[in-house]
Amino acid sequence: MINKNTFGKYLSIFIFLLLSFSSIAQENSNDSIKGRLIDDENAEPLTGASVMLLHLSDSTMKGMISKPDGSFVIPKVTPGKYLLRITFVGYQKLERNIEKTTEELDLDIIGLTPKTETLNEVVVEHKLPMAVQKGDTTEYNSAAFKTNPDADAEDLVKKMPGIVISNGQVQAQGEAVQEVLVDGKKFFGNDPTLALKSLPAEVIDKIQVFDKMSDQSQFTGFDDGQRTKTINIITKPDKRNGQFGKIYGGVGTDERYNAGGTINLFNGEQRTSIIGQSNNVNLQNFSNEDLLGVVSSNSGNRRRGGGRGPGGGRGGRGGGGRRGGGAMGGDVNDFLVGQQNGLSNTHALGINFIDKWGEKVEINGSYFFNMSGNNLNQSTNQEFIIPNEENQFYEERNTSESDNYNNRLNLRIDYKIDSFNSILIMPSLSFQKNMSTSLVDGSTTQFGELLSQTKNLTDNDIGGYNFSNNLLYRHRFKKKRRTLSIGLKTGSNSKERENSLNALNYFPSEIPVYADTIDQLTDIEMNGYSVGTSIRFTEPISKKGMLQLNYELNYSDDKSDRKTYSFNPELETHSELDSLLSNVFNSKYTTQGIGGGYMHRGEKYFLMLRGNYQTAKLENAQQFPNTGDLDYTFNNVLPMAMLMYRFSRQKNLRIFYRTSTRQPSVDQLQNVLDNSNPLQLSIGNPNLDQQFQHTAMMRYSASNLEKSSTFFALFSASATDKYIGNSTIIASRDTVILGDIEMNAGSQLSQPINMDGYKNIRSFITYGIPVAGIKSNVNLNAGLSYSKIPSMVNGQKNFSNSTDMTATIVLSSNISEKVDFTLSSTSLYNITTNSSQELLNNTYVNQASKGEIYWMFYKNLVFRTDLTHQYYVGLSEGFNQNYLLWNMSIAKKLFKADRGEIKLSVFDLLNQNTSITRNVNDAYIEDVRTNVLQRFYMLTFTYRLRHFKI
Repeated sequence: MINKNTFGKYLSIFIFLLLSFSSIAQENSNDSIKGRLIDDENAEPLTGASVMLLHLSDSTMKGMISKPDGSFVIPKVTPGKYLLRITFVGYQKLERNIEKTTEELDLDIIGLTPKTETLNEVVVEHKLPMAVQKGDTTEYNSAAFKTNPDADAEDLVKKMPGIVISNGQVQAQGEAVQEVLVDGKKFFGNDPTLALKSLPAEVIDKIQVFDKMSDQSQFTGFDDGQRTKTINIITKPDKRNGQFGKIYGGVGTDERYNAGGTINLFNGEQRTSIIGQSNNVNLQNFSNEDLLGVVSSNSGNRRRGGGRGPGGGRGGRGGGGRRGGGAMGGDVNDFLVGQQNGLSNTHALGINFIDKWGEKVEINGSYFFNMSGNNLNQSTNQEFIIPNEENQFYEERNTSESDNYNNRLNLRIDYKIDSFNSILIMPSLSFQKNMSTSLVDGSTTQFGELLSQTKNLTDNDIGGYNFSNNLLYRHRFKKKRRTLSIGLKTGSNSKERENSLNALNYFPSEIPVYADTIDQLTDIEMNGYSVGTSIRFTEPISKKGMLQLNYELNYSDDKSDRKTYSFNPELETHSELDSLLSNVFNSKYTTQGIGGGYMHRGEKYFLMLRGNYQTAKLENAQQFPNTGDLDYTFNNVLPMAMLMYRFSRQKNLRIFYRTSTRQPSVDQLQNVLDNSNPLQLSIGNPNLDQQFQHTAMMRYSASNLEKSSTFFALFSASATDKYIGNSTIIASRDTVILGDIEMNAGSQLSQPINMDGYKNIRSFITYGIPVAGIKSNVNLNAGLSYSKIPSMVNGQKNFSNSTDMTATIVLSSNISEKVDFTLSSTSLYNITTNSSQELLNNTYVNQASKGEIYWMFYKNLVFRTDLTHQYYVGLSEGFNQNYLLWNMSIAKKLFKADRGEIKLSVFDLLNQNTSITRNVNDAYIEDVRTNVLQRFYMLTFTYRLRHFKI
């Protein structure tokens, strides 16, 4: 295990020094500068405005007058630094420092502010709009949200309507943000939280939220449905050349420490960002790519593929906790998102690099390393549905320690061969290593009597890697809008795991009383590779219409070799192969699809229709302990349609429908028993079919420039045929199932099966408006979600219906940099019903309120405090909690321009911090309590780096 305190102190010093030094270079190019001028109040184009460009090195000037649509183009601008000056009668003069580095510098839309006029001592002031709509992109104006001088990008976006950051997850407009761009370029791979913590708020000009299409779809113009919710941070032009960031270090009581920093080195097109941290105060930066090892070490019931409804994982958390997972499956998201449970020490270093090499090559890459140690103490209460019987209750106490190591490398190279051809290459590689020890004490009761009990000790040693590479060739023909693109994707992965299990199992309900012991060693090797290609051709058939033809071929091959050995006391080694717990399995999956589409773009609308015919073949081969093949062929028609309608410049509607298929994972298919928890067994199912899913979505966005308000509404629904749910056998007495699996009273066995009837519905609305009287912004959010999850319990079909109703109000200050506050309150009301067992119907409530205050007062003293209140009703006995988490600090600004700060802080002043989670699953409801960080004091020194070139 890691010597956390010693290593952490040395790494803290290393990061603190490393982030203090760097260098940078840059290349330039030349051509024109263009933009478009509008009125900030009504977004109308400004005709006849004077646009002047002053070369700062020799004072030469160029100028022109804006056109009827407000646009302007200043041609033949050589590389260099300029002052852009725009004047227009009745509007305030605008001056901006810019640097010409790209082939064509597009300044995009520039808003001019009407002059303020005084009439009879009545001042008419211009309201800066919080957001405007640009097609399906919502663009927030950072100047409309005042933040304190220490704020980063995360602090800024939290003030914006429809954006929520909680437990390491970033959500925008009701959907999870998967990517953050900076000036249109990838930033730290697919890690939104890491990206938002790397940039100070003061360098940000705009925040754009949109659904980013795949690279191939962006080139062809045809949407393939593979969109990712994305935030694009647009920096201020005068902040794109310089060095900025911060370094910090702090020591506290109970041997707590926290050190790290961020350094950003911007020089036009060339940008380097470095982020580092070392702490034992539960500050974590993990993306899904970093969690292979952690996932594997905690995946006892790995095949529970049904997932959970919207109620799953709700119920809030304390500081240092997180929302829990639901039923476990093959997807990393089913296990951990954002932060680990328990107490963690984290050591991390990340580097992001962006540059343009000459006129033809753009490069973007990032490397991220983290190492973490985790201590977990967890209490779990589960209530299981048993049709026509009294429910069973399972209680568990889990104590574990783990060390996790991750290396992640992402690269993106865009090579422009000539004006008609280009190649995009995007490799990604990650390595993980995890070691863990877990002690579990679990018991099952029914009618108030003990049925079974287990005490088991598990050790895991896991290592693995994931590699993928996407290559995209793009060709434009001389005929406008005629294109050809060919995509090639490859991938491979490997995971090796050694697991030792020592367990004592006790069954007092049996006659005679029965007890057994388990001493076994399991070796698991999982390997896979995939290859695929996508060919698309587009052809214009009119000025507004276009056709597309496409062909896709994908192939994957996954193998799992699982061998379990029992302890041989004579040889004193694990040498007896247990065939019931051993299996070698191979799964191959091939899909081919051919289809086409039509796209029509009108003045106010955009219509796209697509259809694919897909044939798929699933080949399953068991090679040990028995041999046998199971092959399946699937044929499907996959339609897709999208309509976008623009009511006005600031109001638009998007309607989307698509169909898709999903194959079962190799661990869901592998027919081998997993007894890592002897009371909760699981086994695969080689007879699984692919899932077929229908998804529909409607999204409406509107901005009111006069009121400076923004409104957004989302409605989505999905239904799945042959949904991979769970069949659970809950034994109230000794029984033998599936031919040779013995189950004692109080034990359970789950197996994935295909079922129809899965449905999911979500709706979300948000409304934001400034309140002039108190110089603040109000954001109102409301959501309603419903899920219907099918399952089988003891051979009887059950539908778990879960409904979530949420309402949130956020009041954020817009007063000044010296006074900054945010008040919020969220109410969650959950109703869960079950078709086969009404006794398990449940209702619970969670009320979470929070207040954050920043106040700079006498002689640059700074007072900060945040107070979180959590209230629960309807959970298991002993889990309903009502507590306050109160953090507070007092600081003094130091040095010129307040670059330095010394701060004394206290975490959890009242010592009440708690972490509680409610998970609603297909066969049970569970409440989970996890250990969290509690009260400590810390003294921290921070130095902000700021040096911008004019």
